[in-house]
Amino acid sequence: MAAKGEIISIETIKPSTPTPDNLREFKLSLLDQLIPHQVYIPLLLCYSHHDINNAFGGTDDHFSVISQKLKTSLSQALTLYYPYCGTTVKDNLSIDCNDTGVVFIESKVNANLSDILIDPLLDVMVNDFFPFDPYNFDEPEANMAVRLNQFNCGGIALGVSFNHKLGDAITTASFLKAWSLIARGQGSIVAAPQMETSNLYFPPKNFKMPSFRDMLIPEDNVTKRFIFSGTNLSRIRDKVSSSNKNLSRVEAVTALIWKSALEAAATANSDKEQIIHASKVIHVVGIRGRVDPPLPEVTRGNLIIQSLSPKLELKGEVGLHDFAEMARKAVRSVDKDYVSKIVGDGILKVVEEMRASKEEGVPVYTFSSVTRLDYYENDFGWGKPTWLGTVGRRPNKNTILLFTSRDGEGTEAWITLPKAEMVEFERNPEILQYTSVDC
Repeated sequence: MAAKGEIISIETIKPSTPTPDNLREFKLSLLDQLIPHQVYIPLLLCYSHHDINNAFGGTDDHFSVISQKLKTSLSQALTLYYPYCGTTVKDNLSIDCNDTGVVFIESKVNANLSDILIDPLLDVMVNDFFPFDPYNFDEPEANMAVRLNQFNCGGIALGVSFNHKLGDAITTASFLKAWSLIARGQGSIVAAPQMETSNLYFPPKNFKMPSFRDMLIPEDNVTKRFIFSGTNLSRIRDKVSSSNKNLSRVEAVTALIWKSALEAAATANSDKEQIIHASKVIHVVGIRGRVDPPLPEVTRGNLIIQSLSPKLELKGEVGLHDFAEMARKAVRSVDKDYVSKIVGDGILKVVEEMRASKEEGVPVYTFSSVTRLDYYENDFGWGKPTWLGTVGRRPNKNTILLFTSRDGEGTEAWITLPKAEMVEFERNPEILQYTSVDC
């Protein structure tokens, strides 16, 4: 069902302790610099009214207590993650950590949370449950913003948008973990983030980076959520693993989605002159554990690289195992030896090779997996999230974001394809066999 959120207050949250003068100028790493401007990581954490009532007792409206607790603990978390409350990046080099603060919005939604979870309406959620539309490039850039939504039933949804320039998904997970621990009165066990360690491996350089807007090609894309249960993931893995030993679940589901999307593209574009003769896959791979010495997860920054598979030629009979093998090569080629060659300026060569690899008739599908992150552990004092979501209207085609389901066994795949190709993808027999889908 459609649901509108009515904003009831807007406040700016500043760090509980002013940022010291010696930390005011925060330098980005080279990997941070390579992230385009105005790219965000938006996350939506939903909490049921049942869990909230159990935590506070009774059925009273606890929204004001929850809101105040979130604001107070956010203020304390910002003293650790101080760049998030500074001004936005200047000259692609640094952030002025002047404690400008983080916008915190409160809103009320004329619907029950259960209505949204049953029918998420992915294309609407961006406007109503997040602090701003991350793909409205006319909006001023922000390092972070928060929106707390209260539903008629008493459930809440916490929408948080992080500027990708400041960190990857692991950084956002570390921030949320610190914030939730502080909210529960356990701030003493929060691991302090290593804010500039990544700069030692990837020192910044003086160069410009375009905005995300300038890199997008306007197309009529659609995003839908496909749910793979734990049982179906095991079935896919077993089906492919007969010829590909020790295949991970991410590699197996990548193979199925990639193959099905490519078949959808061929069918949807069969009346056009362009023929798809090959394809490639990109996997975003984390490198914290692959540098020497390994870095802890609380190392802030974009410690990720895009790994491109070899080209899969579509000649003769190409089976699921062929896609799985290429997916595996993309993921596992990024080992310690590889990372040792890209530290410093070496990453720039990888970026150039990626740009030069684009070919007509060779579609590339980009996968990002956050299935190993514990977003579902973020208990601020009223239970763990019932559901985790993100922005449902994504402008870049052929992109796939993989989340873990709440039970930890399944995977939710948020898939963005051109509209005509999505129609074909949804009725692919293998997709129908292994998934359920949200509209």
